[in-house]
Amino acid sequence: MHRYGKNGFRLYRMPILCQGQILGILGQNGIGKSTIVSILANKLKPNFEHFDKTLTENDIIKMFKGSEMH
Repeated sequence: MHRYGKNGFRLYRMPILCQGQILGILGQNGIGKSTIVSILANKLKPNFEHFDKTLTENDIIKMFKGSEMH
């Protein structure tokens, strides 16, 4: 889903969001809680490990197509 560099931290998946529900994110240090919140707040766009180009919102939506996040 998102990677900070070629050999950097990798975030594998996003939590499933449900309308009208509360989402809590718990876990150890360094597992991507802040990265997930930044992506959900639209402060960071997931790169799907494509470091050479910036993905547009339409590209990101296409990557989620067929999933519950779409």
